[in-house]
Amino acid sequence: MDSPDTYPPYPLRTRANVQQPNGTANFGNVTGGTKLTLVTCIREDKPYLVNPDVEQLQV
Repeated sequence: MDSPDTYPPYPLRTRANVQQPNGTANFGNVTGGTKLTLVTCIREDKPYLVNPDVEQLQV
């Protein structure tokens, strides 16, 4: 298992995780890291869904 020192700081990982995919879907309460992810989606102008239903997930 990799040590925590192997990974970049949390906000940098979050930004990279938002920039790379075509969009983000979050499930659950919007707190902490989820809130950071959604704020990053908005700043990066990336699509996101919060607690999507089945219809929203179908492409």
